[in-house]
Amino acid sequence: MAGDDGAISHDAKRGLLAFVSDGCSNCHFGPMFADFELHRLGVADLPVAAHDRGDGTERFRTPSLRNVTRTAPYMHNGSLATVADVLVFYDQKPDTSLDPKLPERFPQREVEDFLAFFGSIRDGDFDRMIPARVPSGLPPGGGARADLRR
Repeated sequence: MAGDDGAISHDAKRGLLAFVSDGCSNCHFGPMFADFELHRLGVADLPVAAHDRGDGTERFRTPSLRNVTRTAPYMHNGSLATVADVLVFYDQKPDTSLDPKLPERFPQREVEDFLAFFGSIRDGDFDRMIPARVPSGLPPGGGARADLRR
């Protein structure tokens, strides 16, 4: 992002170009790849959990994509197990009336490039500590516990 053309692989560069052209950078931009604003996406509820209204209007803060390949599960309620599942969610044409910044779609042909890009925006000093509790009340760590030992 700072202009070092050799900092990431060609696959990751293609993923970055797709990320920007597909509208992901509408909400995920800057050094942390997040606007940290509230957005409504229409993520399905977990069958075993109470409905989470977020800020009261179904909106949730945009998370940083830094270390995203190490922070499963995904979405505000942990309903998506993998980054590839998140890409499928967006490929299913989310309801753009929920939030004008939502991209129209995520072409699945670019999944490997997206994954290469997401893998390139990680930090070797990633904090692997799992907190005892989190504000949402969801179980901390979710499916990421095994991944954090790597």
